[in-house]
Amino acid sequence: MRISSPVSATLAVRSFTSSSTSPLAAVTFTLESLSEVPLAGLSIDAASGEVRLDPAALVPLPDSIGFAVVATDMAGNSNRLDVVVSLSQTIV
Repeated sequence: MRISSPVSATLAVRSFTSSSTSPLAAVTFTLESLSEVPLAGLSIDAASGEVRLDPAALVPLPDSIGFAVVATDMAGNSNRLDVVVSLSQTIV
């Protein structure tokens, strides 16, 4: 995924969903770093799984950022998806 945007924008990077339709299978989404680099500028909606990026919090803007989305159900079962997003800045 390649994102081009003014630095002041907050962008929805990606949304994740659970495939279960059971109300007993409620899933909570969290973020984990793929490296020792903190996830400044990234946030996740724990209920919807939408990951948002605030480029203003990533100054200087890196070429890419890596994170894992972890989905955990009420029984404690979890699944992880590693994501790397390429970033670029457009000066307007």
